[in-house]
Amino acid sequence: MTEARYNLSQSTDPEINSIAREILHQAFDIHYTYEACLKDPVSDTNKLLFRQDRELYGPQIQALQIDTAGTTSESEWNQAVVKLLTAEARSATFNDATSTTVTSVDWYSLFASRIDRIISDARNLKLKGISYTDLKVTQDTVKLL
Repeated sequence: MTEARYNLSQSTDPEINSIAREILHQAFDIHYTYEACLKDPVSDTNKLLFRQDRELYGPQIQALQIDTAGTTSESEWNQAVVKLLTAEARSATFNDATSTTVTSVDWYSLFASRIDRIISDARNLKLKGISYTDLKVTQDTVKLL
């Protein structure tokens, strides 16, 4: 998915966060991080199929959906999402063999916290009675202006 390869040996914390953000944006097919909570959550049917065959019915990069009914620690689906994002980050980064500095990033924890934040935002919107359709229409209208 990610074409660029990033040298972690020369990366700062803001650059690592930027890499994570780029991977999230590509995975959710969004331009801004806040748009992730506007995406339709994974269906109950898909979650049931996932329990039967994780490879065939699991989360897919560039069409990513999350389970807003449970946090990352509560949802097997969300754990699979985080593992998928972690694998993307690891394939997009490297440590320069000639560098004396080796940077280790806990991608799993980083993406788990990001997914949990998206879930929290989606739940807050639902509590306020704002539907995905309402926000999508508003967002599309703003783009037209």
